[in-house]
Amino acid sequence: MNYKRFHLFEKMQVLAAGGGLLAAVFFLLGDWFRPADPLGPLAMLPNGNLVKLLLAGLLLLVLAVLTGAMTTHSRPEGGLLTALVALGSLSLVSKPIDTLLWSYGAPRSGLYGQLILEVLLLTAAVTLAEWIVTVVRASLGKVNPAWVWADPLDRITDEHRKILRDSQVQLRWDGDVISGNHLLLSAGVRNTLIGNVGSLLRGGKDVRLARQHAAARALRRGAACLALGVVAGVVLISLLMQSDQRGQILFSLFAGFMLAALAAQHVFPTRAMFVAWLMPIVTAVVFYLLAALTRGAIRPQYEALPIDWITAGCSGALMGFWIAGRMRESRIFDTLAHEMQEQA
Repeated sequence: MNYKRFHLFEKMQVLAAGGGLLAAVFFLLGDWFRPADPLGPLAMLPNGNLVKLLLAGLLLLVLAVLTGAMTTHSRPEGGLLTALVALGSLSLVSKPIDTLLWSYGAPRSGLYGQLILEVLLLTAAVTLAEWIVTVVRASLGKVNPAWVWADPLDRITDEHRKILRDSQVQLRWDGDVISGNHLLLSAGVRNTLIGNVGSLLRGGKDVRLARQHAAARALRRGAACLALGVVAGVVLISLLMQSDQRGQILFSLFAGFMLAALAAQHVFPTRAMFVAWLMPIVTAVVFYLLAALTRGAIRPQYEALPIDWITAGCSGALMGFWIAGRMRESRIFDTLAHEMQEQA
């Protein structure tokens, strides 16, 4: 199967899994998560619904198990992307935040402090979901490697590498954000946020010294990619989100962070997908802090709910990351095909 046909197959797998699970969660569980107030928002901590918040996180973990198994022929970010898209059905049952803003009796800073905490708690669920998706894929790969996506660039020969160098096309972005594999983890699991933190904490002194230079370079690139994505996200969200309508909020978060992650990956490429999904989370905290400190009218950017940032924002950023990887593969294989045809 050539790369174009495989890219189409990968795309159809992600679309089918994401769309199917989104519909299933919406119709089977949507009413349970729907706020008690028909006009109220799905802001779980401010409404005193800690149980719903915990169950939303648990639902994401269950979806991660399913999508990890359903999207094995996609690159790893495809599995987490489809899980977050499916969880996005919870955003669809919510109404705007207006009624909560009107009814909240305490200072506004207290409300936005709770929204920040809700974002951070949901972030913990995303971190675990990323780990689960990669572990499920790694487990299936041990049973049968043909079931799981393998990086086609790993099959590039020395002859191909020479052609790419001569054509000034970079073969690989960077390695693991934290180099080294003393934890004996698969590449996909090692590139998760949990895998990187574990590698950093459990590495012995000799291991850390041996990889210090490469790890520092990769960390700088990952941090630069995250910072650029956050800046681009702030700008794009401010431009795109011009009303508090739910449809515009969700579209702005998804489209804005897809473009932000795509641009950041182009300038500071990294293989760690958690760099992408952290972009909307950092941006959400920035906007909520601004909202807590602002007096007067509420801007539309302050009215996106935590579940919106996690589902629409993080899935949009992962979509940008996913597209960037596919574009890079296409550029490399098209260059190889052209140069080899010229040599023939």
